[in-house]
This record gives sequence, structure tokens and C-alpha cells, in this order.
Amino acid sequence: MIISAIQAAISRFTNNNECTVFLTSLKAVGEVTDVKCFGVLFGFYGKLKKLEEAKKVHDYFLRSGITGDVELVHKMIDMYWNGVGNDGRRGISLKIEHYLGLISCYGKPGHLAEVLEYIQMLSFEPTSEIWEAMMNYARIHGDIDLEDKSEEIMINLDP
Repeated sequence: MIISAIQAAISRFTNNNECTVFLTSLKAVGEVTDVKCFGVLFGFYGKLKKLEEAKKVHDYFLRSGITGDVELVHKMIDMYWNGVGNDGRRGISLKIEHYLGLISCYGKPGHLAEVLEYIQMLSFEPTSEIWEAMMNYARIHGDIDLEDKSEEIMINLDP
């Protein structure tokens, strides 16, 4: 319930200063008590390009001992790739959802070369789910050759 109230309050703000004051007061009264609160704070600071504040939330989360979930990890990984924090994975066993989350951070805005580079750097054989995501982002952004290549690899992995 607190999460929806926070999100509703933030959505009504008309400028970044109002949002920052609200988020700061929320932290001051100790309402940041679970992983979803951290996710909301982290995500909104990131959207506001308040990277130092996002870094503080990230560091506070790591010290809090609360375990992460996939949604928050996606936000942390996205911020990490934008130069904030280097401990986004601490204490979290990565699953396919985490890798797909990072792929979506680059795939949605159309950074297909970065997605392909990331897939090639994986320490394991990319799964059909990963290639399906690549195929879908290539389709969305009109890269027919990459879409076909991804589909071919995906079919060979999961006939």
C-alpha cells in the first residue's frame, strides 16, 4: 500500500524540486523499509538524473541487509551502466531475468549494438530467451538482418 501511495504522490509533482523534497522527507521519517520502497526511490532519482542521490539510495540499500528482487536489480543495473554504483549485484544470485533486464535497458531505446556486445560477453552460452529478446528488439527497431540472425540462433538452440 505504501508503494502505491508513494507513486501516486510522485506522479502529481510538477517539477523535480517538489519530487526531491518529498523523497528526502520520506527517507527522513524512516518510511524506506522494504525493497520496493528502495526501488521506487532509486528509480525516481534515476529518472530525475539525480545520480548522486541514486548512488546514496543504492549504498544505503546495500548496507540495509534487505535482499533484492528482480525489479530493483534491473534499476540498479541500469544505473550501474549509466555510471552510478558498482555493487548492484552484491549478494544476489543472478538469474536469467537479471540478464534479460539488462538487455531490455539497452534494447528498448534501440542500442542494439550494445545488446549484441553484451550477449557475446556473457560467461555462459546465451539461451533461447536471450536470443528471443534480441530478435524482438531488432524487429521493433527495424534491423531485419539482426532479427533474422537472432531468430536463426534461437531456433537452433530450441528446435
